[in-house]
Amino acid sequence: MQFFIDQYTRSRNQGLDYLKVGDRTEARHHLLMAAKYLLEAAKRSEPALALIRRDGAAKLRDLALN
Repeated sequence: MQFFIDQYTRSRNQGLDYLKVGDRTEARHHLLMAAKYLLEAAKRSEPALALIRRDGAAKLRDLALN
């Protein structure tokens, strides 16, 4: 599961960096990938943590698509 957390963190950071410089296309790609990795981690987590991770993934998706 550590792989998914590491990839989530990397993709999220890249997405936020692209947002800062105004590249919405790249930001969208990386934020959606971060959401995907966080959902994969949620599948492998205990129920309480999985809920938090699913909520975080939904927020990343919303940020990417808005």
